[in-house]
Amino acid sequence: MKKLFSILPLLYTGFCFSQNTIEYANFIQTDTSVKWAAVYHSYVSLTPVNPNFSTRNYYLKKLNRQGATAYLEDTVSFAVTPLKISYAEYLSTIKPVNYDAAKMNWYFDYDNKHDASEIVFNRDSNACDTCTGSNKLSFFKVKQLLYYKANQFKIQNILLTPVIYKKEALAFKEEAQYFETSNFAFNEIKTDNVSIPAAAKFIGRSCNNLVLLPFVQSENKILTIHNWSLSNLLYKDIKKKILKAYNADNSVYPDLKNVLDHRRIEEYKNMANTLTVPEYDSLGEIKGYKTILSEINFDSIYNFTLIQDFYFDFDKEILYSKLVSLLPRIRVVTSQGVSLGLTNYWGVIFPEEKKKIIKKTK
Repeated sequence: MKKLFSILPLLYTGFCFSQNTIEYANFIQTDTSVKWAAVYHSYVSLTPVNPNFSTRNYYLKKLNRQGATAYLEDTVSFAVTPLKISYAEYLSTIKPVNYDAAKMNWYFDYDNKHDASEIVFNRDSNACDTCTGSNKLSFFKVKQLLYYKANQFKIQNILLTPVIYKKEALAFKEEAQYFETSNFAFNEIKTDNVSIPAAAKFIGRSCNNLVLLPFVQSENKILTIHNWSLSNLLYKDIKKKILKAYNADNSVYPDLKNVLDHRRIEEYKNMANTLTVPEYDSLGEIKGYKTILSEINFDSIYNFTLIQDFYFDFDKEILYSKLVSLLPRIRVVTSQGVSLGLTNYWGVIFPEEKKKIIKKTK
């Protein structure tokens, strides 16, 4: 591995100055209709039911046959530099990464419909840190641009990075070792009005817990200066009846049958958080006591559950996402004083969303 790593600086130096850099987030600061935006990295499983639609196998075959276009990333200027690499050069980019709970936070059982993925992952074993095709599940690091514009939550995929996991059988994801590779499938974002083309194949559904804080994290950054709190923006628009909130206790999927009253949204999952305060008469004397709800500070809600469907256009090498569910997460305490920890709060129904539960694609 040391010899392979030594090639990487030469690759970077040789190609960085000979290719044009491409920016991918420059429209955010100039588009005044974008109220909130962030760049986010998450690990997702893109293991298709149909192996013919394996994005991982697609890139491995391409690298072995004629090479593939990879992208060197400049995280400071939000730009990439394209370069053509072979399979041997791809191997030289493999690097170990420490387990990061803020990034490697995918769910296997987000909709209470367990499939075999978690069992497959836990039973899987791989002792090779350069064998991308040895893993039974196809994991990728996906770099995304998330933003709230015109009362819609939009997702733009920017880069797709194959991930190798090295583990013993029956080890959980926290115990596995991870190796990131080259960046592929760059999507140069010129407009946000791009629909998923019919040629794009459905790859799979993923669920991640997002942590969206205002201070700069290792790889995740909020790009808007004035509005850092997405929760606060969503709450205000629900109160204005621009968005709808739904009860997510029985299902994480949006359902208009479970829409919450926007006038009483503060009460949802907040009934245990009450305060007893005195009431005074005109002379300033206490005449009794009343119970009120504690005020929820929406600026302090920065955890989210994001469920999305992924599609891949194999001709243009572009990854697309379709929003399925977005739910803020809060710390819930029951009326008996039992802490449930971080729990899905209300979910959000955005304008023009279909009036039915979004079912899992088969």
